[in-house]
Amino acid sequence: MTLKAPKGSVDQIGGAVDYTFPAGSFSGVLEEVREREIPTNAEGEPFAGWVSTDGSVLGLQFGQMEPLDIDADPGDRKFFVDITVRDGELALDDVDLEERGCPTWQLQRSARTVLNLFSATGHAVEDEEGFVVVPDDALAELEAGKLNGLSIGLVIGNRKESLAKYKQRLMADPKAERRIFDFVQTFFAL
Repeated sequence: MTLKAPKGSVDQIGGAVDYTFPAGSFSGVLEEVREREIPTNAEGEPFAGWVSTDGSVLGLQFGQMEPLDIDADPGDRKFFVDITVRDGELALDDVDLEERGCPTWQLQRSARTVLNLFSATGHAVEDEEGFVVVPDDALAELEAGKLNGLSIGLVIGNRKESLAKYKQRLMADPKAERRIFDFVQTFFAL
């Protein structure tokens, strides 16, 4: 066997091109939901925003992404949204969505994402006090894949990596460029 590739694609193990979704509104289809453990660093400790290594994260895979308000074409690329459903003893309904500097901000962000997703899909209801409420079985249905095939609108944003992290990477690689990360800003009904 002869393995061959252009020099430029060999210089970086991650691949010749990193792809960031362009910012804008898209329609997409929830294709798959996968459960995994909370990610850890090399020492086996949770990354920032998690307080435990014992927990659960749902990875939502969206495909058939079609731009609604921009000219960019993502092709067949998938878009992923992570939702932390449990961090140690804490679950989504244990966090205060208004707390600043929350040590479990991954769980806090995930609670907002779930409320937004289920509100956009009609799986959440508004109670008499004006609160958005997700029924107990809705998250279980998402985990079980019962919402797969659901068409949904997504507003995707881009943000630059923090200057501190970029400077840290520059020390190791003077040619490093500042990374751009994509994220879902909101879901909406189509």
